Amino acid sequence: MTANKKQESTLEYFLSTHFHVGVSTTRESILASLNNSNFPNRAEDFKQQLIDAILNHSISAKELERLTDSDYETQEEVENFLKNYVWKTIYIEPAPTKQ
Repeated sequence: MTANKKQESTLEYFLSTHFHVGVSTTRESILASLNNSNFPNRAEDFKQQLIDAILNHSISAKELERLTDSDYETQEEVENFLKNYVWKTIYIEPAPTKQ
């Protein structure tokens, strides 16, 4: 790894591996990967990073496009994807919203 390259976050990893346009995945496989005992904080890190991405727009349309190979033009499309696809695939409770 070069000194300039930032380490991929847990959210970025899951978006590129489980939510990439060419990947077929199930809720069960995502949960198994999130709860892998070799990575004890992975599920908590993922959820916090996903909440941050939804509420604070920490992932741009360009970044999400790079990670998933899907076409996103606006931040609203990113938020909709993160809330209505990623969050709903994994969690039972409603996606977070700004108060």
